Amino acid sequence: VAFCIVSKVDGGATVVTRASRVHKQYEGLGLYKALTLFLQKHVFSDGTVTNDAVVYNDNNKSMLDKTSKGELTLLMKRSVIGYKIDSDKMTSITQMPLTSDNTRILYEVDLISAFKSRSVCSSLFPEERIICHFVPYRLTERNIPLIFSEVSLIVGTGEPELSFITCGTYYRSENGHTYILEVYGNCSYMRDHLVLHFKHALQYCPAEIDILIMCKENDAEKINNEIKEFQLGYMVVDFKTVFLVEKNIKNTYVMTDPVMIDSEQREVRRVNDADYDDVVSIRSSVYDGYDYLPFQFKSLINHPDNEGYATIVNGKFVSYNLSVKFLQAGGSPEKVVELLSENYKAVAQTVNLLAEWLIQAGVDIKVVQEMVENHLKTMIIKHFDPKKADSIFTDEGETPSWLAEMIEYPTWRGLFYKLAEEYPDCLMLNFTVKLISDAGFQGEITSVSTACHQIEVFSRVLRTTISSLLNGGEELLEKNLPEFTKMVCHGEHTYLYSQVLMQILSQEPKGGSNIRRLCQELQKSANER
Repeated sequence: VAFCIVSKVDGGATVVTRASRVHKQYEGLGLYKALTLFLQKHVFSDGTVTNDAVVYNDNNKSMLDKTSKGELTLLMKRSVIGYKIDSDKMTSITQMPLTSDNTRILYEVDLISAFKSRSVCSSLFPEERIICHFVPYRLTERNIPLIFSEVSLIVGTGEPELSFITCGTYYRSENGHTYILEVYGNCSYMRDHLVLHFKHALQYCPAEIDILIMCKENDAEKINNEIKEFQLGYMVVDFKTVFLVEKNIKNTYVMTDPVMIDSEQREVRRVNDADYDDVVSIRSSVYDGYDYLPFQFKSLINHPDNEGYATIVNGKFVSYNLSVKFLQAGGSPEKVVELLSENYKAVAQTVNLLAEWLIQAGVDIKVVQEMVENHLKTMIIKHFDPKKADSIFTDEGETPSWLAEMIEYPTWRGLFYKLAEEYPDCLMLNFTVKLISDAGFQGEITSVSTACHQIEVFSRVLRTTISSLLNGGEELLEKNLPEFTKMVCHGEHTYLYSQVLMQILSQEPKGGSNIRRLCQELQKSANER
């Protein structure tokens, strides 16, 4: 009758709608909405999901309309090229030699290195996403096991850093056998990549296969030229463009085990099938997917005494066990609602509402986002308490998942740098600086004095900075030298460590003279101090 498929990626932070369909005979009966609500209950209930993403093509007029209206944020736009090839021709192509020694099959460890490299990510994945089999992934290590499967193959070219990556996946479609290929980077090596991908596809396809190549808009013609020698037959594709869009999910709590209160008998009971439609109608019409719950309520729901249950009282949510005790003591459902409502401030929801009004009034969504983020940064800097920040690790006992997500965005990394300069003794900020360095952004933290107190972070920053100074030429050297000397001359220990290291490097025949120049500049700067 109907189906809907979703995947959770990004450590549970993003839900990707993969596919959905309702039989024509049953269209218009609310089945798709029922499936959506069911998925919300079972997929969103752990509270980790913050984004809803989907990859769709230019035949989907409804999604195109929502994207043009700004209801969905457009992250990527990819062109689609189609070819047909039979197994005989594919076999002959796989016997061709590779033209590059640096083209190879990639494994999980290779993607880990690629995702940690800022230069690779900015070059190949400027949108900070990689798509494989119509599923978008952020460039985080926890996504890598999801990208690889028995029917997928990742190929890369480049040494020491990758300059070209292709992600291929075989699947059966209504048209037969299909092999989809996502392309990222320098297409000059497309020929060699196809040789390896065809070897992979032959394991599953004994007959004709459709090849769908998805690439940047301006790369389509270049790819055609690169593989012209294969003489592949063109295929008419139903769609010419695919889009990756994302929507922020504003509700942070979804009912997982709903119960209801009978106002007359004052009984708490679990929702049965007869009640479910009423509960759903309250959830969808009153709250409409937004988090309109009092802040105090969230702490009650998360309290171990309350077991995470929720109660609906006249369309309002209250704590399950707490409401039972209140009613058993003679309290009324109306009083529960009144007490919760009086404490409801709706600060975050008011911000969301004002932001939506600005967007509806014609202000660009990126301008609104920047406005909200800048104000939030100002408020955090103003009210930051290092003792409370340190207590985060004491209370949670591990690295909070939201911290790992925050450092993926330049805006919040910049905030951490600023706070680390102001509060150098804050353990939470010192740890965050190390996380940022481990994630491959060490090139950004040369001016953060906190990094100078952590040998692992300092060594990584020093290595990155020296490499960029040596490869950037005289102009870049003069521009970045003051910041480099400031970092190295932060203390006697950093100066001595850096000079000893560079003195050893200066003995190398290749680039040794440039290293000696840096040593002299450091000594000059130290004398001036």
